[in-house]
Amino acid sequence: MLKTGLMLAVAVATTACTKDQSTFQRNDFCTPIEEIAQTLDAGETIELKYGRHGRWLVDSVKWCVTSETDPRPQRFCQWVMGNTSTEFFENNILNTISCLSGAKFKGPATGVKAWEGKMTFHRTQIPSYDVDIILEYKMAIGGFDGWADDFLKIGITKEQ
Repeated sequence: MLKTGLMLAVAVATTACTKDQSTFQRNDFCTPIEEIAQTLDAGETIELKYGRHGRWLVDSVKWCVTSETDPRPQRFCQWVMGNTSTEFFENNILNTISCLSGAKFKGPATGVKAWEGKMTFHRTQIPSYDVDIILEYKMAIGGFDGWADDFLKIGITKEQ
């Protein structure tokens, strides 16, 4: 019995660590990141940043940083403004992490009250194009005055 339990635990652990591309569920956040990754030259880095500010459910608005000379952030911002949540900003962060890692989150909303961090992906679930991706994020619902100043920054660097 102990031997069977140990074998089952090893099998479950091995399966949990295996990344099977056939079971990976792409989400909409993968496409704009993948499109930009395809365009980078060796050693080039691009940063994409968007967020929301204002009082949650009262007057919060989305914002996105563009570039006057590079059309890639402009296209990304157009997509972000039309396809992301203002009300449930944590889902934007989770969907981006899910896209890059292959992790699956149940939702529609997580109930996360505050979240801040930085993650680096050296290998992603989207075709890598030899890129490293760094996510920085900050999200907080409420606070004393209900003011939100949340963001998600995506840095994509093509390896040399």
